[in-house]
Amino acid sequence: MNYSKWASAYDDIFPFSAQKFTVLKNHIRGNKLLDVGCATGEYALKFAALGYDVKGIDLSNEMIEKAREKVDDELVRFEVFDMTKPIENNTYDSIYIIGNTLVHLNDEIEIENTLKNFYQALKKGGNLIVQILNYHRIIDQHITTLPLLKGKQYKMERHYQLKNAHIEFHTTLYSQSLTYHNSVMLFPLKFNSLENIVKRIGFRDVNFYNGFSHDVFNIKESNALVGVFSKPKS
Repeated sequence: MNYSKWASAYDDIFPFSAQKFTVLKNHIRGNKLLDVGCATGEYALKFAALGYDVKGIDLSNEMIEKAREKVDDELVRFEVFDMTKPIENNTYDSIYIIGNTLVHLNDEIEIENTLKNFYQALKKGGNLIVQILNYHRIIDQHITTLPLLKGKQYKMERHYQLKNAHIEFHTTLYSQSLTYHNSVMLFPLKFNSLENIVKRIGFRDVNFYNGFSHDVFNIKESNALVGVFSKPKS
């Protein structure tokens, strides 16, 4: 999917959520944070306003440009960066990758290698927070349509189509003056696979939640999965 085509609509379709931010903040350790797939930077900016040292990365030039437009100084460092590339070792107290970003990678091998990079980038005792959809539920219950997203100016329809080991994610973004169709292949990473991957890498205190809540993840009922994983202190 060419997300640059709808960078201007992103904040309208995906507005900042105070509840999501509060839950995310509860899982943050330390002060130096990396926001992976930061999009237009809303969560990175909120953390920076509280005094955190934050860097936001995204593959889309247009998303990063929108994020940079929101700040007049060096409050947050925003950078166009491919999340599969190595990140400086032992640098961050916490890394978070939300917005279903991780499943844009090609397969479990690429996901595991990327999470290994995050592990190396974390300081000892640091936390990784991951949010994706519950693909076990989507595949098992043959879910093909997600709820319509409505903003003040834009709407977005979302449809899934299972294709072999992947899901083709179709979107239609529209307003009074725009209709834009796009699609992207996603790798439907399931709960058990993610759990096995992070444990193999070396993460400990592996916990899963029902989206951005304090409820335990339910593989049959939860719409989204939030995983919180800790790098050992020694």
